[in-house]
Amino acid sequence: MRQEKTRFLLGSDTPGHTAGYHVVARGLHDAGVEVISLGHAEPAEVADAALQEDVDFVGYRITDRDPIALVSALRSAMKERGISHIPIVVGGVVLKDAIPALVELGVVGVFGPGSRIPDIAAFVYAHQVPERPQKLPQCYVLDTTDP
Repeated sequence: MRQEKTRFLLGSDTPGHTAGYHVVARGLHDAGVEVISLGHAEPAEVADAALQEDVDFVGYRITDRDPIALVSALRSAMKERGISHIPIVVGGVVLKDAIPALVELGVVGVFGPGSRIPDIAAFVYAHQVPERPQKLPQCYVLDTTDP
């Protein structure tokens, strides 16, 4: 990797319901991941921040909007900026039926309600890629529930 710590950008589809967002950010930080907390941001803003911050992962917490539409817009914005090689991890409320489409869009991990911080951190460390661009790894799904 280019830097000592893994850099993980964390954005959210909504400014509300932030407890889980902050728990994940703090948990990854405590596990040694450098977390760049973007907060509420639209897909183009997430892509801009990913480019500016030179991150290793983009995490998008989705609770209030359509995950397929958001990730599709995010992937398009990342492609326009030449950073489509950066893996996307999604957290929050994602219906199981949406996961195949998210995988097609390049999502490498889906972490739903109840996901444990050690499992998320282990996933991040296990999916570090020393060189870029890379082939995106197989998608991993943990504790996704249908609301």
